[in-house]
Amino acid sequence: MTSGKIKKTPSRVSFYVYLTLDGDEAVRNYASANNMNLSQLTREALNLRMSTGDQYNAGFNAGLNEAMSITKQTKGGGMMFPSGKTFAALICDGIEQHMRGKSK
Repeated sequence: MTSGKIKKTPSRVSFYVYLTLDGDEAVRNYASANNMNLSQLTREALNLRMSTGDQYNAGFNAGLNEAMSITKQTKGGGMMFPSGKTFAALICDGIEQHMRGKSK
């Protein structure tokens, strides 16, 4: 098996996913409990992660928005830098780069 190789057939593409031993057991148990094979679970997970406006991305982004709100409300967040930006604004700029579903 050569790492990084993708096998293509006319209607399908296959690739390998590396997991920790604990992760492998958890994924297999989840798939079995939900009567699905690993391929189906992987396809659904990838589609969920790549889609915009879905619950996963919306929840993740809501958490980041809450972190930015808390950052702006802290006393130290109002500290100004020579650039004219507050400490909170600089932190929020960094957090915004991790928003899901937005083109960078």
